[in-house]
Amino acid sequence: MKIGFVLIGNKDKLHKLSKIAERKLVKDGHTVKYLEHEKMCIEKHIVFFFDSGNIFSSNESLSLLEKFLKNKGDILTRYASLFATHRPFALKTFLKALTLLENYGFVLQDTDIVKNLYEMNEVIQNFIPAES
Repeated sequence: MKIGFVLIGNKDKLHKLSKIAERKLVKDGHTVKYLEHEKMCIEKHIVFFFDSGNIFSSNESLSLLEKFLKNKGDILTRYASLFATHRPFALKTFLKALTLLENYGFVLQDTDIVKNLYEMNEVIQNFIPAES
């Protein structure tokens, strides 16, 4: 199955988290493609890696997510997952991101706030992407 990865926010930290997920999914026989804001394609499942930011930059990540969703182009899947970084007050930003994804028509399969790479590894072990 084709799975699209979208990194919203701090690319360095999110890239490390996404690599853990990519290794597991490729091992399970899936194809992973990183989607950028400029070019979209049809994917079966989209996994968003979202930087919760801090008290002062959480709105920046939300606006980047909304910009991506407005320009999502030919992504026809209904299924998505959201993994967000853990920061102070991350839950409020996380819930706003969930609401935003649902408002754009995505059915959220797996969502979680992860504190570190070890926790991401634990979360992704039980992850099975839904297919539209």
